[in-house]
Amino acid sequence: MGFLTGEVNQIALAGLLSDCGMAKITPAILTKKEALTEKEFLEVREHPIHSYKLLKDLPALTEGAKVAVLQHHERFDGSGYPLGIKGVQIHPFAKIISFADAYQAMISPRPYRNGQSPFHVLDQIEKDQFGKFDLSVVQAFKKIFIKDMVGRTVKLSNGAYGKIVFINEKLVTKPMVQAEDSDQIISLEKSKDLSIIKVF
Repeated sequence: MGFLTGEVNQIALAGLLSDCGMAKITPAILTKKEALTEKEFLEVREHPIHSYKLLKDLPALTEGAKVAVLQHHERFDGSGYPLGIKGVQIHPFAKIISFADAYQAMISPRPYRNGQSPFHVLDQIEKDQFGKFDLSVVQAFKKIFIKDMVGRTVKLSNGAYGKIVFINEKLVTKPMVQAEDSDQIISLEKSKDLSIIKVF
């Protein structure tokens, strides 16, 4: 995305430290297996503020990185928290961390649900959460995603296994998969009933 090495390092540090404020949240909330109550959810929504306060005097972080920590749950359309800001009001570093944090949360297992397939998550981000993330960040992620996924073994929704052989940049979530036990190439674009449920 054109950031300098020092800026990339600051983004990485901010991303790594963005949830440190969770240490201030009631421990029982963090391990709860049921849905959070409204009161509990409001407490969790305070963690970016706690994170910022814990890091604001840290000389190793630039002001941009500290602001990114505060804003890492803001959304491009204004639906985020804790400030409810949108678009250009969100720091460029925060736009990257916001997307990375949401993606990581969706693919990771939680006490109340299993982790989701990276392809399903990206599909959700493109459809259900369209407008919540900066498009330039999503596009940059897709380029990395394609490089990482081509050649990977996957499990399909019909129980079959295969290897990803090609991903169209315009249809990233619908790659071409070579079946494990044959030379058959399965196009997920054409096989609407099939999806990737696990990546190895």
